[in-house]
Amino acid sequence: MPWLLLALLLIGSKAEAQLADNFTLPDITGVERSLFPVLAEGKVAILVFFSTDSEYAHAYHKSEDLKNLYASHGPNGDNQLEIFYIEGDSNTDDSCIGDTTNCSSSNHPPMDWTAGISFPIISSPALAEQYSVTEYPSIFIVCPNKRVRKVPNLNAGTLWESASECPIPSGDNNLGIYFFDSGVPFNEICGSTVLKPSFRLVNLGSNPQSNVVVRVKLNDLILQTITVNGTLAQLDERFIQSDQIVITDTGTLSVFVEPLPNESDVSDNIREQSFALAHNFLANAIRVRIRTDVYGFETYWEIKNESTQEIVASGGNDCVGINGGGVVLNPNCEDADKYSGYQQTTRLVTINATGCYSFTIVDAFGDGLLHCTSNNPCGYYLYETPTLYEDAPIKGHDYGRIDRRIFEITTVGTNEQPPIIEQGLSVFPNPANDLVQIQIEDEQNNTAQLSVYSATGVLVWQSEQQVLDSNLYQWQLNTSNYPNGIYVAVVHTEKGYYRRLFVKQSD
Repeated sequence: MPWLLLALLLIGSKAEAQLADNFTLPDITGVERSLFPVLAEGKVAILVFFSTDSEYAHAYHKSEDLKNLYASHGPNGDNQLEIFYIEGDSNTDDSCIGDTTNCSSSNHPPMDWTAGISFPIISSPALAEQYSVTEYPSIFIVCPNKRVRKVPNLNAGTLWESASECPIPSGDNNLGIYFFDSGVPFNEICGSTVLKPSFRLVNLGSNPQSNVVVRVKLNDLILQTITVNGTLAQLDERFIQSDQIVITDTGTLSVFVEPLPNESDVSDNIREQSFALAHNFLANAIRVRIRTDVYGFETYWEIKNESTQEIVASGGNDCVGINGGGVVLNPNCEDADKYSGYQQTTRLVTINATGCYSFTIVDAFGDGLLHCTSNNPCGYYLYETPTLYEDAPIKGHDYGRIDRRIFEITTVGTNEQPPIIEQGLSVFPNPANDLVQIQIEDEQNNTAQLSVYSATGVLVWQSEQQVLDSNLYQWQLNTSNYPNGIYVAVVHTEKGYYRRLFVKQSD
């Protein structure tokens, strides 16, 4: 069976959440600004605490992510949010916010923080203390129901995705599922995967609701039907948590609330997560290629055995660490292994036990690996040779704070992958039409085997293993039935392997 329901769902009587207190403070132009009136309009408030003396606040400000977010979703956009930009550092001079002449900042050249900013800027170390701010920038999302969430330093798109998780009141009859979590950080299934889905049922309508029905489903099979007791007033929540659901196959897990009569918005009545099978590496020698952006020191990655929790390989800045995503780095960190800007590195990782493994990569600033060139893109790639890194089955770059992938090792050998031999293999004609000659110059009596792969790593043709009867050996392939495209010719020998690309191009 692809799933097994192990326990009933547990329903909390009331959602526990950190709730915001109201504030009324003057901005730097003297206009009074208050939090609760913004929330009462059904808008999301984003509190961004910065310091004019912080390197990381400078970098985040210069990214213009807040400007872009406000342009799209502020009063001149769809008018769904308000940003409060709060200078919270008690050790800085307020003149550094806008007056570059009299600024006394000791760490950075003065910068006009007000240039191009249309959202309110407030100076309040007391408010920063109220929110326990210890690093800059620090970002908090406040939903219309006054729920507060601290989030990493996200780019404009990802920050809006996080803000969009806020329940927004609308209509008379309107229920929604929010803050859905499948219970695992992966979207792949490796072996038996245990899910513990949780979510919040929220009444967004003005009419109170009772006897609400919620269902949990895997594919088309309903696992559980729940009737939520009590009455939910507008913006009231109920927290619902599953104990355990075990799945061993692909599928889509969904939770949904039955629509109300004349429901004003059914788009948020269902949340779901689809799971694919984890990639199966046939060999235990995996290449990990990392190409950083200009801030290479922000990157850390590790591969972990999911059964034993042993870290079998890692790289990058240990000062970031696995929990460092979105956390301001210690500027005094002197980790010798941290990457430099635009560094490209490839590691051969040999794994000595079969099973399920996770790959986790963290970016300390929270924007992933971006801003490289199209010819040499940033990102991470996990692949087996002779697959090209561009076609790696596990890869990513625009992951924000953290990305986690899971994969399976089914074969474990005793030797590391042999080295690449750079010279000695030729392919002609290239591009090929109906026939292609593949020629190797190697030692006589050496054993060799030719394999031809598609650009995606699929084995197209393979010769028998043979002993070379001369220093120059040649294979002739009939490629008339090959689809047009790029192919990889790989010759495995006792001392290593040769690799050459060729193109099949019909007239």
